[in-house]
Amino acid sequence: PTTIGGNPPALAAAERAIGLNSTCICDVQSWMGYSADRFLCPPSAGSIRRAFARCRAGHRLAGRYDLVHFNGGQTCLNRYGLGLDLPLWRRRGARLFMTFQGGDIRQQSMLFPERARTVRGRISESCRRRFLRRATKWCEHLFCLNPDLLRHVEGAQFLPYCSVDPELHQPAEREPSQQLRIVHAPTSRGVKG
Repeated sequence: PTTIGGNPPALAAAERAIGLNSTCICDVQSWMGYSADRFLCPPSAGSIRRAFARCRAGHRLAGRYDLVHFNGGQTCLNRYGLGLDLPLWRRRGARLFMTFQGGDIRQQSMLFPERARTVRGRISESCRRRFLRRATKWCEHLFCLNPDLLRHVEGAQFLPYCSVDPELHQPAEREPSQQLRIVHAPTSRGVKG
């Protein structure tokens, strides 16, 4: 239900390019402005309205898709790490996959030990661990878009972000002796450095 990093819409577009019937559905458009095939709510919608929209969409769509790929560690009914809809999708015959992208699964205790000792921090850690157990149980395969996440998600596979279409970008001309330089512009310097 999210377009974090532009990965879900890019993945759906790539799947359509090879002839698959793929749809990217998101609750609202993010502040980054990534596209989706369908947004469930206007950007001004509050969390309760968004939750109801996800529930309605999950109920309406269950059974209509052979494969469901959840992104950002979220499902239609993922409140407090419960992922209540995962078994429902499976009972309706869908194959389930999940992609974790960063803050959705990173354990705060490893990044911010002082936050993890607070009541809110302990609840957050507990919810993430509970959700990961449910995702591992019900999803056929788990992916991580950042390699550091693999230590948090046992058995997951690293899958690089696919939000850059190489067909749209041509490399700049440079001398073979020039060293290639790459920069990563993190969205959260406190987490990613």
